[in-house]
Amino acid sequence: MPAAPRFSVIIPTYNYGRYVSRAIDSALDALGPMREVIVVDDGSTDNTTDVLAGYGERIIAERQPNQGVSAARNRGLDSATGDYVICLDADDRLLPDAFTIFESMIIAHPDAGLVFGGYVSVEEDGRVKPGRIPPQMRSPLENFRDYLRHRFTIGNGRAAIRRELFDRIRYPVGVTHGEDLVVFGQILANTPAVSTTDCVSECFDHGLRARRNFERFLKNGTRTIEALFDPDLLPQTALQLRPEFEARWLMELARAAHKLGHMDEARRLYHRAFRCQWQQVLDLRQMGRYLRSYWPDRKAA
Repeated sequence: MPAAPRFSVIIPTYNYGRYVSRAIDSALDALGPMREVIVVDDGSTDNTTDVLAGYGERIIAERQPNQGVSAARNRGLDSATGDYVICLDADDRLLPDAFTIFESMIIAHPDAGLVFGGYVSVEEDGRVKPGRIPPQMRSPLENFRDYLRHRFTIGNGRAAIRRELFDRIRYPVGVTHGEDLVVFGQILANTPAVSTTDCVSECFDHGLRARRNFERFLKNGTRTIEALFDPDLLPQTALQLRPEFEARWLMELARAAHKLGHMDEARRLYHRAFRCQWQQVLDLRQMGRYLRSYWPDRKAA
């Protein structure tokens, strides 16, 4: 019998035939321990099927009707056999020594359920910008709180997560913005984590990235909040942080509404944030955005 892989790399893709080879090649060609590469085609209508067929048995290629990125990642998790899982976006790539860095962290910190590193961002014009440097991790509750307060970020391709954690925690199907935040938040709240300043991935910026789509973010609404603060998945001490996070999330929704010119909706969301936790709203930038919502001809910050 072949040895079990140390890592399972899960790559969901939807109409990213032009990019997905970059992600697959980075996972196959990097140095380090044995890994399996699982690519889940979420009902693509471009040339993705042909691209994946070209890899033959070097990858595990699965296809499903279009159900969204969360369902695609969950499909990959169902097939994963590695000790640790790395979810990689189809338009990004792992750096050549990513697996070696992850492995050294796992050996040094065997109690950690999550290890993650830094990244660099590649702009559309080819410029390379360093990402935020991960801080040193603390207790699970402190890490969860700092993560919700945006004191550090974790992204796909930057983290290796112990596979058995996904026996309980899954990507929330139906959440179209913040599904990664839900999973990383729940894992941080439930297990020790370790970070390194070493870069492990490259994130490529382009016009198709979902984070630029304010309309989808606004339509998603508060589903991310409900999914994250699941009482069956978070300790009671973590659940107590919901009012603060909900106020912050509502203000971000208000900002999206403002940018789209939906001033009435922006004011309504600001009012909800104020009722949720007024201290989060009484900030000069936030108050400025709120006041500008009464003048539609003024540009949003």
